[in-house]
Amino acid sequence: MGGRGVSLPFGSAALPERLRLGAQHQLPAFERVAHLAARATASPMALVTLLTGDGQWNVGRYGVDDAELPLNSSICQRVLPAEGLQQVADPATDARMVTLELIASLREVRFYAGQPILFRGRTVGMVCVLDTRERRIDPDDAQALHDLATIVAEHLETLDQQVMTELERQRAEHFASASGDWFWELDAELRYAWLSPNFEAATGLEPSALIGRPAGRIRTVPQLLTEEPAPVQHLLERHEDFFGVLVEARLHGEPRLVKLNGLALHDDDGRFLGYRGTGRDVTEFTSAVRAAEREALQRESAEKSAEAKSAFLSRASHELRTPLNAIIGFTQLMQLNRDEPLPPRLREQVALVAQASDHLLALVNDVLDLSRLEHTPPTQTEPVALEGLVGDVLALLQVDAARRDVHVQAEVPVGLHAQAVPHDLRRALLNLVSNAIKYNREGGQVTVSALSDPLAGRVQLAVRDTGIGIAPEAMGQLFQPFNRLGAQKTSVQGSGLGLVISRALVRGMGGDLRVESVPGRGTTVWLELPTP
Repeated sequence: MGGRGVSLPFGSAALPERLRLGAQHQLPAFERVAHLAARATASPMALVTLLTGDGQWNVGRYGVDDAELPLNSSICQRVLPAEGLQQVADPATDARMVTLELIASLREVRFYAGQPILFRGRTVGMVCVLDTRERRIDPDDAQALHDLATIVAEHLETLDQQVMTELERQRAEHFASASGDWFWELDAELRYAWLSPNFEAATGLEPSALIGRPAGRIRTVPQLLTEEPAPVQHLLERHEDFFGVLVEARLHGEPRLVKLNGLALHDDDGRFLGYRGTGRDVTEFTSAVRAAEREALQRESAEKSAEAKSAFLSRASHELRTPLNAIIGFTQLMQLNRDEPLPPRLREQVALVAQASDHLLALVNDVLDLSRLEHTPPTQTEPVALEGLVGDVLALLQVDAARRDVHVQAEVPVGLHAQAVPHDLRRALLNLVSNAIKYNREGGQVTVSALSDPLAGRVQLAVRDTGIGIAPEAMGQLFQPFNRLGAQKTSVQGSGLGLVISRALVRGMGGDLRVESVPGRGTTVWLELPTP
């Protein structure tokens, strides 16, 4: 098209772009209006024109061949702005028209009359007639053109609403397709009346196989264990809205979970009209949610079981302490009774009872400690001087070490501190060094060393022994409560809880504990704590 440098006159507007395609499908209706205009005014030529961004679109034509004209060839553009009927007695001689290319090619045109088409308060075109003879429009002809322009304007308004509705429908379908949803509609008899275009792609089902058939024969999936599955038909018969209903359906030939939402439709008098709703395949999402729920239930069950176990152990341990203390007290009285000394044979037997009672009491105390650690919040830590604390621990165990002919030494730098709970760190070290002594060889050695890692902000304590070591296949069982890794077959007494308690104590102080061992050469326990 031509028309460069020519703009629409003030008060006029180009046809909205959204209406261009809609008007294209309505050309026969505009053609009829042009025919009516020519017949009503007894004119040989008539046009229904719409202004576009760069020209004149003749959507309805009678006696004229050109479907489009540039603005510099548009008679309509030259008579605008206009209110009411516009008449040009002789376009060929009119000062506004002499430069028009159309007039140059149609010298025989001697008359033009046009009625503006108003859309949303702006002129978007004209209903006009042309003649080869000079004439004037009488009142009846003028009224006919006015009525026809009004009809075109009303038709454009209706067409715009249809276009906007279609755009909204397309937008909704695009959003639904992007989200994986599909749309469905039921009539008042609860039969499928419409399914969105993406239905087949989303479900693998042909819409034609469902249209007109009753809905709701599938069954709901209970979301609570107390619910019973029910046909969706029962839900629909309530004529109420529903959201998030799960059903089982076969999509693409596989059993899947589908979430349905539905809005019940009623007219102004409250009569039920049907349903409109959405569907979505939520199999993977629901499976993930249910897996998380099962995991949470299992975790809760495990926690309750652990609490029950700890409560039982704690209560049982407390109940065992009373008779144990009595047994230990009586054996001590029997051993210390100088007025009535025990015969040698009986004295040996009482010594065995006292030894077994002491071992059992130590086991009970360990169980109580483990139970306390599992349910007691961490204690506030503080800077602890390691040299003095390690020295105290080794002094307490010096007698045991001497009895087993094990040499114990410390290699801790002066002034080295760790952020810890003094009592808990002492207890953990007592367990570790005691194990290193018990499971050592005769004439063996235990070394407690410490070093600082300023970059990592950690302090490492190492308890090394030259004992029997731990077999590689047993390393994975180290921190199992009551598991002594075969030591129960030896004469060395123990509960199998010392290492477990020590790690719990260290982790409660923000540290960690790990073990390295070489069978026949010894074991090293690394105890790591934060620096102050």
